[in-house]
Amino acid sequence: MEITQYYNLTFSEVHGGLIVYQDDFKGVDKDLLTKGAPIMDWPSDTTLFVKGRNPTDYLFYPLSPWFTISKKAQIALEDANIKGIQFLPIHVVHKSGIEIPGYAIVNVLTVVAALDYVHTIWMTPDRERVTYPQLNILEEALQKKKVEGFEIFRLVELKTQVYISKYFKECLERKNATVGFDFMPVSAYE
Repeated sequence: MEITQYYNLTFSEVHGGLIVYQDDFKGVDKDLLTKGAPIMDWPSDTTLFVKGRNPTDYLFYPLSPWFTISKKAQIALEDANIKGIQFLPIHVVHKSGIEIPGYAIVNVLTVVAALDYVHTIWMTPDRERVTYPQLNILEEALQKKKVEGFEIFRLVELKTQVYISKYFKECLERKNATVGFDFMPVSAYE
């Protein structure tokens, strides 16, 4: 039985929205945020440089697994008592030199092996032998039993993607903290 109560979190284009064009991570390994472990020694001067005119709740960082959100979105998630995340403060500086306060990178602390290989739609039949499954997937599906109870998670098989529950999405919507977010439905199977 198919259940659609999860979403792949992606960026929705916003006219004139802020876009990261450069970063300064002070030597932090960029893959660190895909591992699902708390980060205790986050550099306080980590910076993203942006261009654009309109602040968004989800900051677009092309080709990056980093999930950066506004203070408004952080408050929505804190108020809802969402577990499994760590907010890492980050400086966001506009190309004009003005700092835009309140943003944080979300460190997703839950990584599960929950890709449903049977119900996932593949581009080629070599689904189990492929080294990078994300390059062979047209539409992913989840194993419901392995993701139940998690509001936000990454998959072992697709570590760069962030998945959220319907409840997580509703928390953001209730606080009108969804500018720049796109929620792509993902089916979960028994």
